Order: sequence, then structure tokens, then C-alpha cells
Amino acid sequence: MLKRSLVTSAALALVTALAFPAEGHAQSPLPQVTKSPTAAEVPGRTREPLISDEQVRKAISDISKLAELEAERKTVPDDAYFSRDKIDVDREITGHLNELATILRSSDSIQHWRDMRARQRELAKTRNDIDRLTQEAQLDPGKRPELMQQVEAAQKAAEDLRNRASTSKRLASEALQKAGVDLSEGQLDALTATVVGDDIVDLVTRVTNLGTVLERLREAVEKGTGGAEAQRRYYGAVVVVHKIALGAQRRYLEKIEGQYLPFVEGVITSATKASEEAQSLKRGETNPDRLKVLDANLKAQKITSDTARLYKQQLEGQRSYARSALADLERTVSVAINTRDTVQISLDLLATMDASQDLFRVIQTLKLPSIQPFNSAEVERAFERLTQQMAGY
Repeated sequence: MLKRSLVTSAALALVTALAFPAEGHAQSPLPQVTKSPTAAEVPGRTREPLISDEQVRKAISDISKLAELEAERKTVPDDAYFSRDKIDVDREITGHLNELATILRSSDSIQHWRDMRARQRELAKTRNDIDRLTQEAQLDPGKRPELMQQVEAAQKAAEDLRNRASTSKRLASEALQKAGVDLSEGQLDALTATVVGDDIVDLVTRVTNLGTVLERLREAVEKGTGGAEAQRRYYGAVVVVHKIALGAQRRYLEKIEGQYLPFVEGVITSATKASEEAQSLKRGETNPDRLKVLDANLKAQKITSDTARLYKQQLEGQRSYARSALADLERTVSVAINTRDTVQISLDLLATMDASQDLFRVIQTLKLPSIQPFNSAEVERAFERLTQQMAGY
């Protein structure tokens, strides 16, 4: 019987390491907190599946079918008019993958996290409305009483949205605890404020659910007769599971390299250019009022630049961990494929299964580092603003 802690601890250690680099890997200037036992390191912690038994059964059905289709794809022609070809097989593979993706992303943690982000977007819009209405009230004394009433109503709405976002964040944290991720309030705030927070919650859910499915697959084989065909189906499914995990990690790395880092680097470039222009203007300026404005601009530009550089440093650390995890998982997938192919011809299946059980019950392992909360509210707010820009709200 598989031990759930081995699967979920390793999977979540990977995800947390991707999000929060350990010492020696592009450390953040944020303060190092005293390391306490994290969820994946607490002995005896009970972890709960994030999906129902029915979803597990459906996922296993999809994975088994995908293994069969992958084997069939090797035997059919690339294109054929009157017989089944790779195009037909690929169409079925896409359908099963889409269905499986929906199952793997199922969890209360994702739903509550999405609710939190939705409330945050509404809150950002409401704050813009408050600023606009306040400005209009100042410019139009005749409508000021009516506009200020709208401002007051918007302020109450903003407070309600803040409370609802906070509730959703708490519920998301409670749901993540089922997967073994137990974050302090400061650590949760740090995860919320970063743009990769959404990706981390998604990856936690996918990897945890994959671990659950893999456990159930093995349990089914162990409780059966141990026949050759059952074991061959199992190893075909093992390959599919690891390939899905590999795809999820690749998408995570691609987002960091192709989306998040270029955006932050663009902010640094723009802030640096604006600061150089402000310094140039200041050198030739004698008017006290204009100098005061330029000094304020320089201060704002420095905060922007410093925050973006810190954000970049953290993203680079996450990229380093993602690359390392990806390379390791690619090697595991290669071993899984070789094992599957070996099982197809092996006369000693039991020996193969015993030798591989530790490798394939764990999707991925990495040391779980401490998670660093922000050292000031100003840094946290700056991170949140930059995250909002990257997220488009």
C-alpha cells in the first residue's frame, strides 16, 4: 500500500521550492524568517485527496485510454483516407487530455483563489471609481453633494470587497492545507502578492491530484492478481502521469521566462530611463516648485525600480528551481518510458515493479525551503501593484 505522505510531500515540496527559492539560489533581500516545520515536513500530518473518488475513477479511465492511444499512435499511418491515422488518434488524445485537465484542476483551493482574485479586480476598479468621483466632485461644486454620496457608497463597497477577498484567501489557505501546504498569514500574503501565486496554486492542485491518481492506480494493481497485463497497463499509465506533470512544469517555466520576467525587465528599463531624464532636468532647474516635483518623481521612480529589481530577483530564483526540477523530471520520464517498454517484453515483472516503486510513487522531490514574508507593508503594496499590472487589472 502506498503511503500518501510520500507522494504529496514530495509533490508539494517541489511546488513550494519553485515558488520560494531556498538559500543559495538568488536570495531575495526580504528578511530570512526562522524556519519552522512546514506541512510537507511535519511527521504524521494527514493529507486529504482534493478530488472525489468518482473523479479519481474518471481520471484513471482517461489516463488508461491515453496510454492505449499513445501505443496505437506508433502503429497507424500519418495520414490515411480510409483507415484510422495519427490525426484520428490525436483528436481523441486531445479530448481525453482536456477532460483530464478539468479533473486535475478541481479543488476548493483553486475556486477560492479565483474568487479572491475576482474580488481584488473588482476592488481595483472600485478604487479607480473613488478617485474619479472625488476628482469630479472637486471640479464641479454644483454636483459635489451628489458625487460625494457616490464616493461614500463606493468606499463602503470597497470595504466589503476587501472583506470578501480576505475571506476567500483564508478559505483558499484552508483548502491548501488538505494538500499539505500550511502557510502562515505572512507567507500567504507573500504568495498572494506575487504574480506566480496563481500558477503555484494551480500547480499544487495538479501535482497533488496526479499523486492521488498514481496511488490509486498502484493500489489497484497490488490488490489484484498482479497479472502481467494489469502491470503493463499500470506502467503505461505511469508514463502518461509523468508526462502530464512534465507538461505542467514546462508551462510554468515558460510563463516565467516568456511573460513575467520580460514584463518586469521592461518596468526596470522604463523606470531607469525616467529617472535619468528627471536627473537631467533637475541639473538645469532653479524653480523650487519644479524641483520639488522632480524630487518626488525621483523618489517614486526609485521605489518602482527597487521593487521591480526585487521582483526580478525572485522570479530568477524561481526560474532556476523550475529548470532544475524540469531537468530532473525529464530524466524520470525517460526512465518511466524505458520501464514501460521493458515491461512489454519482460518475463520478470515482479522484479521490475519492486525496483521501480520508490521512483514512480514520487512525482518529484526537492528540498522544501522556508517561505519569506515581506518585511514592510510598503514593499508588499509595491509588489501587489506590479502584480496587478502583470495580471491586467
